[in-house]
Amino acid sequence: MKRIVHICFSKGAMANLNAMKQGFRSLFEEAKIIYLIDNLSNGPIDDLSKIDKRITWQKNFSKDYVILKQIELNYNKFQNDIENIQNEDIYIWYGENGMEMCGLFYTLSLLQDRINNIYTINISEEIHSNNNTIIKHSWVGEISPERLKWFKDKKEKLEVITRDQHINSWLTLKRKNTNLRIIKDKKTISVQEDYFDKMIMYYTKDIFTSCIRTVGSVFNNIEGYPSDAYIFWRILELIKNNKIAFKGNLENIRELEIKGV
Repeated sequence: MKRIVHICFSKGAMANLNAMKQGFRSLFEEAKIIYLIDNLSNGPIDDLSKIDKRITWQKNFSKDYVILKQIELNYNKFQNDIENIQNEDIYIWYGENGMEMCGLFYTLSLLQDRINNIYTINISEEIHSNNNTIIKHSWVGEISPERLKWFKDKKEKLEVITRDQHINSWLTLKRKNTNLRIIKDKKTISVQEDYFDKMIMYYTKDIFTSCIRTVGSVFNNIEGYPSDAYIFWRILELIKNNKIAFKGNLENIRELEIKGV
């Protein structure tokens, strides 16, 4: 049986794909999982051959140097794993959110002309259940291994025209190189970095409240998964601009409380 390489774009997605592999060993014995842990919908993307630019940007809101080092190492491994793909079938898992769409575009730009054996699996397609309920998933990391096995059988062969459209989208996003990319009308577009600021202000209460709670409220009401770290960064920027008051430690979200001014 031909080996399959599964590609996904978060630790959560990797964990669920690995659980699927372990749970159905007879079907996935030879499978390999390649994953990217950085969220490419946030931050600079103009030159991913120099990861230090992204790491420097992420230091604006993260002082966890262990995680930053993991991100750096993961890029090197991801790129090497892509380069080492030979004649395996390639399954790229994604949902219609900024993180995974940008991951898909970036991956295809690395694969270039190796299209004969690439399949995509879009987990955001609507599912009509037996009781007429419509189910739509947002990202791969939220889906159970059993459901992932069902989606695997819904894979679609990547056509040349679709590949070219995705790579062109990636080139456009790189050229604009804003710090935020979102899904709007089923398209991945670049927007200004303060795009979510109004929503952040809406969920910032008039009394001091845990910053984690505010970030969670915003994140749970945003489509496209920009990342909770990005929302935290925008809160820090709003604090700098005297639009949000704070008390506690600005370098630790767990020790920070905020309120509207």
